[in-house]
Amino acid sequence: MERKLNNNMKSTNKHSLKKSDNNLLYGKSILIMLLLVLISCTACGNSGNSNEVSDNTQNQSESSVYETGDKELSGDAASKDDEIDAAKKFLIGFGEIEKKSEAMRKSIKEDSLSQSEYNIKSRDLCELWDDTLNKLWSVLGMTLTKEEMDKLTEEEQRWIADKEQQISDAGSEYEGGTIQPLIMNMKGADLTEERVRELVMLLPSATDYIDVTGTEYEDGNPGMNTDNSSQQSEDPFYDFLYKNGSVRVADYIVENNVILEYDFHPSVSYTFVELKDFLGSLEMLDGEEPEIEIAYLNNPDRNAYIISFLYTSSSERFTEFLVMSDNNGQLEINYAIDGWSRRYPTFNEYGVITDSGSNGAGAHSSSIIVPMADFSYKTLVSQDDNAAGWDFYDDKTGENVQPISNIMSEVFALGSDEYLSVIFSQVAVNDKKYYYYLSDDITQKIVDKIDSIADKYSFTFDGKDKADAAIEAYAKELGVEAIYDSEVYADFTAY
Repeated sequence: MERKLNNNMKSTNKHSLKKSDNNLLYGKSILIMLLLVLISCTACGNSGNSNEVSDNTQNQSESSVYETGDKELSGDAASKDDEIDAAKKFLIGFGEIEKKSEAMRKSIKEDSLSQSEYNIKSRDLCELWDDTLNKLWSVLGMTLTKEEMDKLTEEEQRWIADKEQQISDAGSEYEGGTIQPLIMNMKGADLTEERVRELVMLLPSATDYIDVTGTEYEDGNPGMNTDNSSQQSEDPFYDFLYKNGSVRVADYIVENNVILEYDFHPSVSYTFVELKDFLGSLEMLDGEEPEIEIAYLNNPDRNAYIISFLYTSSSERFTEFLVMSDNNGQLEINYAIDGWSRRYPTFNEYGVITDSGSNGAGAHSSSIIVPMADFSYKTLVSQDDNAAGWDFYDDKTGENVQPISNIMSEVFALGSDEYLSVIFSQVAVNDKKYYYYLSDDITQKIVDKIDSIADKYSFTFDGKDKADAAIEAYAKELGVEAIYDSEVYADFTAY
């Protein structure tokens, strides 16, 4: 997916919005139900049957792409030419509806809007597909026999009842929240679009204008895949956030958690609600709803995303970050990492993670973790920067690394402020460690003194240039040289 989803949507107090505020969502469907009762051959809008065309048909806009013609229809049925003409105009015009719908969905996903604007725009999308269904029904009433239309009407009544139930169920989870209208509107739009795509294939010569393999219309307009366009989404992340889609824990999941000690077990799947419940069930949380943010990544290998859950406990505010990617239509969690007051992971536009932190007493460490093409993560480089009084330790034994610790001790024993500004760095790249030192105001005197102490221990510092060269070489070996050093950060937006 190359589209961004900037959803400025935060739920408020669960009882701050009354149900009646959502009535706009149902307007079109309620109108359809009334018409089903009032019109002798029931339909979702401006329809009749093969022998009778409702007067409402005459009220369609003359500029509509669904207009059934200038001449009035008379007699028991429209002529065959009129039927074919009405169906043809609908099929040709349907491409414009698809384009309009796509633009509206793109705006909802990408534009930074207020919650009220999201709700209005999603309502407009829902109304677009309701109107399209009504107009399609009108054309079907001209082209199907009375028996076919009667049977379809019974089916339509069942579909409307099921649609209303699904919309209600989708909104119930967000009862009273400001996001509830958006959720319900999008559910209504999705269901109605799906229904339109099913019914449009009942029009005569539909396959002459619609490529059922899913490419394009005969006249070049976007086409539909009637086999699965209503069943599968092209955006698993969107389905995960707003429908009932799930995210699977990748087989190669990497967890880098300090505060939160739990496991994401490979192959376990979560819906969005289940994932929130899972994170919220931890003992240290105080039960507050988390602040949730999302970011879309610009990785060249996979569509990828970050979702963050910011919680507040009695003593600490911390964030759980989950990096996800689309693996051939299956959304997967690839990396889990937390952040808190002394640990601050950052993410560049490609999903490269810089995990930095401090022990609070002068020592600082950081790692750069990079995604491979399959979005498994590897540590490109880890670095410890130690100020006065802090030694380097062997990762396996926990003992001081010699002779660097002895050198540090002697340098700082000199007791001069100019030496206290020296930072010793240990850089680990591809299982090899490099050592160098820096100073805010390095002088030849400082260099000579440190080197003379190092000579006493038969030790030579590698230098920062050598460490940087090793990092670049390893980045090239991993195939991430084009992404690891980008300083463009991931753009997080409130959910």
